[in-house]
Amino acid sequence: MEVQRIYQIVALLIIIVGTIIAALGGLWLNKPLVSLGLILTMVGAALQYITSKPFVRVFRERDWVQIGGDYSISIPAALHFRGTNVSATIYEENDGTFEAVGCGETIDDKGCFTAKASKPFRGKIVIR
Repeated sequence: MEVQRIYQIVALLIIIVGTIIAALGGLWLNKPLVSLGLILTMVGAALQYITSKPFVRVFRERDWVQIGGDYSISIPAALHFRGTNVSATIYEENDGTFEAVGCGETIDDKGCFTAKASKPFRGKIVIR
């Protein structure tokens, strides 16, 4: 099972538990329990929202790291939350518009996405 799906299931479980705790707190007239339940529900909803949308990172020329004659930019799995089975599209910005470009792309066994180019440029990476 891919990591993104696991995050979505965990988020749903947090929402369910939070809702149950809030409902029990309401029945027992226990305000701290209601507050805890509402906080859990909001955290679960936020996690579900974050993991359901594609990850987008806008970058500038200075964000690229030079390694030998090439430049690379990396996004660890802990930042994009999409696991190891991801697809990415890299866009170059030209006069305020974005055009898809071909770059060397790798994803290591931990889910870290790395793009490589012969020169740095402004743009964005969209990871699904």
